[in-house]
Formats: sequence, C-alpha cells, structure tokens
Amino acid sequence: MSNKRRLLTFVAVLVALGLGGAFVASRGELPFLPRGEPSAVSFEELDSGSGYVEVVGTAHYPVRVRQTFEATWLKPEPPTLHIFPLFAKGDTMGREIRILVLSQAEPDRVLGLEDRVVRGQIRRPTSRLLTRGVMDTFREHAYGFDADFLLLIEDAPAD
Repeated sequence: MSNKRRLLTFVAVLVALGLGGAFVASRGELPFLPRGEPSAVSFEELDSGSGYVEVVGTAHYPVRVRQTFEATWLKPEPPTLHIFPLFAKGDTMGREIRILVLSQAEPDRVLGLEDRVVRGQIRRPTSRLLTRGVMDTFREHAYGFDADFLLLIEDAPAD
C-alpha cells in the first residue's frame, strides 16, 4: 500500500469518526443503546447536561400546541408532538418558560394545569425540534422564554 493510500485511509477514518461524534453530540445519546433509569432531578437543577431525567413540575395547558414532523423514509409516520411549558411544582402563575415539554401523549382536554412527573431527555432547542411558529404562539399568549430555555422530550407512552 502506498503512502498516499494510507494517508487517504487515515483521513477517511478520521472524517467518519468526526461525523459519528457530531451525530452523538447532536442527539445527546447513542440511539441503539438502552437508556437505563432516569436521574431524579429537581426542577431547579435541570440544565443542558442533565441528560435522561425524571422531574416533577406543573404543566400549563392553556395554550394547546401541536407539531407534526414531515415523513421521511426512516419515519414514514412521524409522531405528532404536543408541546407545553413545565414550571416548578405548584407554580401556576409563571410566564417565563424555562422548560418546554415535547410529548406524544395528548394532555387531558379538561385540564388547564397539572402537577405531573415527566420522564425524558433534556435537549437544547434546535429549529429541527422547535419551530419559530411554536414559540410565537406561546408569546402571543403572554408567555416569554428564558434565555437558556431547554426542551424535555418525554418518553413515548407505553402501549
């Protein structure tokens, strides 16, 4: 094998490792590994490094927002996500969103507020997960966003 071919192989391996690392960093986890048990974290302790968590808080449902993703060859029937803010337990008057939950389970139509346990993955917001239109809808209803707000992608409900 010539030196050029070895160098090319080495560079290709580095690029593949770099792309794999970028994928893991953007997803926050390896998709094929089991998650294990979530860490029980208080609402105040949640941050972008929290990972897979279980947190207790008060969900605000007065603004009903749904987001459906486009179908792809990997997900021909993508989920519809119900989006609502989560505040510290008992906070029924909060308007500054620090945690926004994306859930496949539709909240009960009768409830406006609910104390609940949410189990899922903490992520930083991206335009792929959260559109500007969703944020604008919450702003139109007098909610604001903390400068460092996070998404909590709730586990899919067990069938």
